[in-house]
Amino acid sequence: MRYSRRPVIVLSLITALCIIGDSMLYIALPIYYNEAGLSTLWHVGLVLSH
Repeated sequence: MRYSRRPVIVLSLITALCIIGDSMLYIALPIYYNEAGLSTLWHVGLVLSH
């Protein structure tokens, strides 16, 4: 049997985008926490720890 690579490629791209989005939270949230509706920096730590 020959399997198609397309589902594997699509799933790997979706996974990569999710990981990039998660990493962007760790980069951008401590810098722009006011725009996210958080009032202090310890709120950022609380959000990222969960």
